[in-house]
Amino acid sequence: MKKNYKIILLLVVLAILCVPLILFFSSVDETQDISTQSRGGDILNNKIIKNTNINQYPSDNNLIAPVPNASKTASTPNMTSIGIDSQETNQYIDLQNLRKSYPNGVMVLSVNDPMLSPEEKKEVLAQINNLRTYGSLSGGKVTHEFEKIEEKRNNINNIEKTSFQPTNLDNLVDDSLKITGRLYSGAFNKDTGYDSVYRLYENNSGKKLEATEMYLNPASNAVMQVTKETLNHTISNVPMTFEVLKSQDGSLIYNAQFNLNDKYWSLSGIGYTQASFEQTISKIIDANPVKNN
Repeated sequence: MKKNYKIILLLVVLAILCVPLILFFSSVDETQDISTQSRGGDILNNKIIKNTNINQYPSDNNLIAPVPNASKTASTPNMTSIGIDSQETNQYIDLQNLRKSYPNGVMVLSVNDPMLSPEEKKEVLAQINNLRTYGSLSGGKVTHEFEKIEEKRNNINNIEKTSFQPTNLDNLVDDSLKITGRLYSGAFNKDTGYDSVYRLYENNSGKKLEATEMYLNPASNAVMQVTKETLNHTISNVPMTFEVLKSQDGSLIYNAQFNLNDKYWSLSGIGYTQASFEQTISKIIDANPVKNN
């Protein structure tokens, strides 16, 4: 009898010890489920576009991020895309109103605008100084230009749905250039598709053009913040940030970032003269006539 009593007592103790473990693993499973759901296609359109460095290969981390922490990167540090978090109702309403104030999704600010925090102002002033002194926001350093080319080439046959009609670039680039790479990024909605598409064009002589076209989608209340003092160039009456820097082998790389209607463009070219690169930009602008609001 005493032996049976000891066995029963031992089983009770083991059961008590197992309860915390069962609860722990149960909570881990629930956390994993929530994490997976938060990355699902159904709600991706309720997040903001985090990276404005849209020529980079996208990942879960640089595609989306919750409000209010919009971010900037080396390729387009003068521009920030702002979006919505469905859990923050007041912020959602504020962004709805903000988007109504800027129908094209573009908000141009001066470096002295009070909307910029002291840290942002310091960063932008450094970029403006780099642009004036070295000809690029990065101070002459190659950052995103023609990065991870092989991954983009390998994606050439992957055609995805987009929430807008991308500009047909095939007839706007040099005749010698053929499309060799493709990539989709930006906000994603399972019904409408991606808000951004990257395309790479190359020829056999080493000439390359990469072009990213991003739709500032009103459905997600997207608003892009542009710092006026970084707009250092104009082509076909469109103001833009225009950069010149050198690759590791000494070749000149030309960059241009600009907003056109409700789209944001980022282009990089190597093997070009400045005149021929600007001519390509001019053709893109002509193919997208400026709309009057």
